[in-house]
Amino acid sequence: MVSCWRSLALLLAMALGSMSSTVMGGICCADCLDVTDPLNTVITYDPLVFDQCSAATGICCYGCSFPHGTLEYQDGVLFNSDGSAQVSAGQQFSFSFNNVSRVTYDTLKTNQAQTSFVRNGSSEASFSGRTFTICVDEPGTIALRGWGTDSCTQVTNEYKISVVEGNNTGTCDSSGSTILAASAFAAHNEPFDT
Repeated sequence: MVSCWRSLALLLAMALGSMSSTVMGGICCADCLDVTDPLNTVITYDPLVFDQCSAATGICCYGCSFPHGTLEYQDGVLFNSDGSAQVSAGQQFSFSFNNVSRVTYDTLKTNQAQTSFVRNGSSEASFSGRTFTICVDEPGTIALRGWGTDSCTQVTNEYKISVVEGNNTGTCDSSGSTILAASAFAAHNEPFDT
């Protein structure tokens, strides 16, 4: 029943703010990211970055930041000519993200528009030791964000990684999926900007 009332409160807040950015202060960050933006069917902003969400007259989530490290790419990550992170389809890649308990992500196929925020319930990256790993089979984009120990108050900005055509030597489901030999150890990526 509480969930029903929470949903009604979120809908009311969105209706009242439909002429400007919808401010979701005081609401759990995980719940805020679960909201569908009624004014923007294609998502081009991160609701945790005020400059982006206010410019898009979108949903803005507050009270989510916490001290965490920089996303550091490791095996399987290369960088294209403009310095953006790039991985190959069907190849596992790894990264570290200090003080982040878990990472969730959404995959978008090539030319597929993003229609929702990366949520607490999105696909979860594998984690072992201090390293997260993700593998996707199709070219496109991976949108990801990190979570602290409290999903209501500890969420990172969104990061995007380009997925290019793989070398056709395997898929993520095949045993022994190869990690590319090239390493981008200690390389940094910047949060997604529009």
